Amino acid sequence: MCIRDRVRRRYPNLILNVFDLPSVIETAKSKISHLGDKSKIKLIPGNFIEDKLPDGNDIIFLNRVLYDHNDTNVELLIKKIYDALSPGGHLVISEPMAGNVKPTRSGDAYFGFYTMAMTSGKPRNKEEHFKFLKKNGFRHLKLVSSPNDFITSVIVAKK
Repeated sequence: MCIRDRVRRRYPNLILNVFDLPSVIETAKSKISHLGDKSKIKLIPGNFIEDKLPDGNDIIFLNRVLYDHNDTNVELLIKKIYDALSPGGHLVISEPMAGNVKPTRSGDAYFGFYTMAMTSGKPRNKEEHFKFLKKNGFRHLKLVSSPNDFITSVIVAKK
C-alpha cells in the first residue's frame, strides 16, 4: 500500500491544499487525474511573493523551497505561512541544510554551487532557519535528525 493510501486510511477527512506556481498546478492536475475522489485535493495556483496563502491550515509543508530564495523572500514566506496557519498549526520544512552536526564537504559544496548557479538562495543551517521562525512568532522549534542531513533535514515549528 502506498503512503498516500495509508494517510487517507488514517485521516479520512484530510483535505490537501497544494499552493504553487500556475505551471506547477497544471502539471499536478494531470498527475492526479487518475484519482477517484479529487474533492479532497485543492490545487491552488499562485505565487507566494505576490499572493496571500490560503488560510486555515493545520500543517504547511515546504519541501526544498527556502534554499532557492534569498533571505528577504524567505522571511516574507515564513510570515505568510504563520498567518495562514490555524492556531497551534505546524510548519514542516524539509530541505538540504548547511553545516549541521556533521556537515559534509560534498553536501555543503553541492548545494552551495547549486544555489550559486541558480543565482538565488543559499543553503542555511538550523540556527539561520530558527532565527527566521522565531522572528515571525513560531515556537517549539525542533530539528529532526536524518540519516543524510546534507540531502534533506527537517525542522518542525509550531504557531
